[in-house]
Amino acid sequence: MSDIHIIFNPTGVVDSADGDLSAALGYRYDEVLSYLMLSRHQPMLGYWAFNVDWLEGLNGVTRDMVVKAAQDGGATISAESESHEADYLQQFEERGVTIIEWTDEQRAVWQEAAEKALVQLYEEDYVLTREEVVKMGQ
Repeated sequence: MSDIHIIFNPTGVVDSADGDLSAALGYRYDEVLSYLMLSRHQPMLGYWAFNVDWLEGLNGVTRDMVVKAAQDGGATISAESESHEADYLQQFEERGVTIIEWTDEQRAVWQEAAEKALVQLYEEDYVLTREEVVKMGQ
């Protein structure tokens, strides 16, 4: 991850970097970033990635079991991360990072702008439907 410092240092401006707070702290993003925007646009933090051909090649019962295990594991990881969020944010503030929380209106603008790309991703690249992913995040 030392590349991230090389990429950020010339201008000090980052268009976007998706990830969870614990990773951002661990990789010391605060050394090169002054602002942290909490968009909260992702329905979950914990997730698993599978080879599409492998997952689709499973019989229905096995596929359902694997997806359920991934959902449960993701929910556990998300809950664990969320339980530490206040501490993570405090650490960023102590390191001089300004935290900006998106409003519902700002999030809606982003979601509308991203809608076309998201639809394309789910149609072309994802095994689970968008509805399944959103349901996992609820």
